[in-house]
Amino acid sequence: MNTDLRELFETGLGPEPVLPPAHSRVAAGRQALRRRRIATSSVGAAVIAVVALGVVQLGPNAPTSSPSPTPADTPSDTVTPDTRSEEEVRLTTAVPVDDAWLDHCGRGGQPTCTAYTDGAAPVAIQADGTVTRTTADVVIMRRADDWVTPDGTHAVAVELRTATYPQPCWYVLTRSPSGKVTARTADPAGSSIDFDTWAAAMRNGTDEPGAPTLLRDRMLVDD
Repeated sequence: MNTDLRELFETGLGPEPVLPPAHSRVAAGRQALRRRRIATSSVGAAVIAVVALGVVQLGPNAPTSSPSPTPADTPSDTVTPDTRSEEEVRLTTAVPVDDAWLDHCGRGGQPTCTAYTDGAAPVAIQADGTVTRTTADVVIMRRADDWVTPDGTHAVAVELRTATYPQPCWYVLTRSPSGKVTARTADPAGSSIDFDTWAAAMRNGTDEPGAPTLLRDRMLVDD
């Protein structure tokens, strides 16, 4: 009786389904994993694109998390005629502007004023020894005491800068009793002596070790 019931039960269940090959299940699993990776990558790319688009749309004036530059972050050693010390203001205002040279340029048949002033000293010395500036943007930074040589020649040494040449330049001007004027300039960059030592050597007519090379400039105002 027991045997008959077991046989009937097994017969009633019917035959078991055939299992698919193992390699088919592995291939299907790999395809599903690949689909999930592609979907994840697509979502990530979309997020990046949205963020990038937002940054572009905000523009360069949009607020950022970076701190604004402080005055210490910006260059502060730029020298222009507009950044003057009190001493420079005093020395500069004491030297008048003489623009008589404008009569010799910029008109019919004359050279342009730019060409006329090229290579010319930005300061001059008049018959009585008065120093003048050729333009208002010449800043007198330092000045040595004027002197007169035994033959009556007036001389003066100055350190100056201009809007065109903002780096300091040294000038020594002379004017003889006969009216001959000279302007010699030196670049103090890399010099081993200071302006006062250089000016003293000019006054004494001596060669100071470490002094910069002197170059001759032509004069615009010589009367």
